[in-house]
Amino acid sequence: MRNFICGHIKRNDAASRRLIQYLTMETAHLIVLVRDAKNGRTLVMPPKDELWLIREKVGLGRASKNEYDVLSQVGPKFFEQMDKHRRWHFGFDDYYDIYVWDPVPGNPFSYLYNKLQQVSQKTAYILPISHTKYIRRSSKPIASALRQITISSHLPS
Repeated sequence: MRNFICGHIKRNDAASRRLIQYLTMETAHLIVLVRDAKNGRTLVMPPKDELWLIREKVGLGRASKNEYDVLSQVGPKFFEQMDKHRRWHFGFDDYYDIYVWDPVPGNPFSYLYNKLQQVSQKTAYILPISHTKYIRRSSKPIASALRQITISSHLPS
């Protein structure tokens, strides 16, 4: 099983584009899928064999060479399921859905969360000093949304 975080960021914004760019550069630590909520188009898509979140393999001996059975993966069904679990909905569609998950199953959730925070902090320090306040101000809602999603994803349903 892989840990994952679902989030939303502002569409057509410099800070959002920078965050997406930096997330996609961290392929050793993160897998990212970005979807446009306005038209449903996928902007950033990982390889097809990395879309799984939960998989299993059953058997001993020769049976252990069998293929994995994928129980849950990121796709249209997953998007609908995440939308149903959300307790709130935007009154507009001018945002991107971002799905970030671990490339390695079994990592602690804090590893994914900390890596995501590191990347979001990197995006703020690349700019000149005059723009840094804007980025920190614009990334504050992202960080608070991640905290809310994290808390709600670990609560029993």
